[in-house]
Amino acid sequence: KAISRAELQKAMELHMTSIAEVIPSLLKHYLIRSTESDCKDDFKNDGIGDVIKKSENIIQKLLQEIATDIPFAVDEVFSRVHSDENGSIDEEEWEKAWHRY
Repeated sequence: KAISRAELQKAMELHMTSIAEVIPSLLKHYLIRSTESDCKDDFKNDGIGDVIKKSENIIQKLLQEIATDIPFAVDEVFSRVHSDENGSIDEEEWEKAWHRY
């Protein structure tokens, strides 16, 4: 099956959406565990809720920046692999690019 630029971009956007949904939960879990362990002193000036909120905001901004770069990432992949006459790449080329980058 051939993969078009639009299909690759959509797949990457869906991947980022999934990541954006999972990371805040992982972060919250990590921070709560950290306050129960040796890292407790790191949070003495800020309440855990404030730390979680600040961290979530930073991560969301970072993920938004990455998401805006998806079209550039797609262009990069297509510039480095062989595309067919329709401007698509086959799954084998995509697999090679995925492992290379």
